[in-house]
Amino acid sequence: MVHRYDKQNLLRASGIETLSILRRTKVFVKIISIRYYLAMTINHSRPQLLADLLIHLARRAAAPVAASKLTAAQWSALRYFAHAAESSCTPSAFAEFHGTTRGTASQTVKSLVSEGLLSRAANPGDKRSVAFRITPSGQSLLTEDPAAKLMSAIASLPDSRQKQLQLDIQQLIVALGSAAAPEPEGLAFGSCEGCIHFRHPCTGSSAGTCSVSNNILRPGDEYRVCCQYEGQAKTQDRI
Repeated sequence: MVHRYDKQNLLRASGIETLSILRRTKVFVKIISIRYYLAMTINHSRPQLLADLLIHLARRAAAPVAASKLTAAQWSALRYFAHAAESSCTPSAFAEFHGTTRGTASQTVKSLVSEGLLSRAANPGDKRSVAFRITPSGQSLLTEDPAAKLMSAIASLPDSRQKQLQLDIQQLIVALGSAAAPEPEGLAFGSCEGCIHFRHPCTGSSAGTCSVSNNILRPGDEYRVCCQYEGQAKTQDRI
């Protein structure tokens, strides 16, 4: 004989078990639905794969080692001011290059100045702003640059592949810059090669000239990062 109290307990236990089964079933169905939805909507393609690999490569190359003397942002700034063209060695240009705000970029630059790795200098292109130059101490520290391994890997490629890689990357930078900042003030970084402002040298005494700054380029300057880069394709889009 089952007492009323026992019947209530049995009914309650049965209800709890049924509710638990329903909840598990609902979660299982939801998981299956999400997986089916993702499988149907994600488009696996070569551009997606290349984007993933480029982001992975950039993060691995720029990640400082555990015993590094600088943060990733500081390494990026030191590297930028070491390799940028003279007209591009400003905090605003670095902020654009690094994809950060001017305030954050200025704080990073100030920290390097306080460490004696960067120094203030006059900006030949704009007397209202200040430029920064890498110091001998900064140049010495660059020998520990985490990106050195990536540079060595690139150097191992044939010159023809290096040049094609550079042109492809510059085209991607211009495309991203046009999408993010379609107005003319959006900066697109590149080098003299492929830039409409580059004038080839008439003699072997220089690497050429820049029609924007009117500067005579020294050998090696054509490989420096410049915020005044403008490719032929971008110019045709404006016409």
